[in-house]
Amino acid sequence: MADRMFDVLTRLMGQLHAGRVTMHVWLQSAMRGEHPIASKFGLQIGFGAIVLAMRQLDDFWSDQVPTLYPDRQARPAEGKWLVDEVKSRNLRNTANLLVAHYAQRTKQLLSADEGIALIRSNRWDTEDEVIAWTKQVIEKVGALLERLNDDYQLGKTFTAL
Repeated sequence: MADRMFDVLTRLMGQLHAGRVTMHVWLQSAMRGEHPIASKFGLQIGFGAIVLAMRQLDDFWSDQVPTLYPDRQARPAEGKWLVDEVKSRNLRNTANLLVAHYAQRTKQLLSADEGIALIRSNRWDTEDEVIAWTKQVIEKVGALLERLNDDYQLGKTFTAL
């Protein structure tokens, strides 16, 4: 089980990193005035990858981690920080409304302005802030991987950034 969890965390870290780099690349393109449509949607795709990975991380933490760390006090602090970020930034709802669902239960599709307002309600005013925050998240996931590797003597390696 620890082996699989390590692989899941590695995949999520990769998705976060890819989302972060995607945002960075398309932000630079937008700032140069190049490919305005691709830049706009490239930034959206990068952000979407980040918030979906965070939603998955939240699921992973609540559903899988208790198996390896039944004692709440023994669970890695980095995981609690990540889950607290998901909650305090309302990332599950953001992922659902902006990326994952257009289900009938969604009463109203968000306008572009409402989407921007939702992202800003997550305490980000600029794409650069999202990119910087995601770096912190990746570092926390890396620390979780190290802890899991040490606690269960997996002998695995990974590259954090």
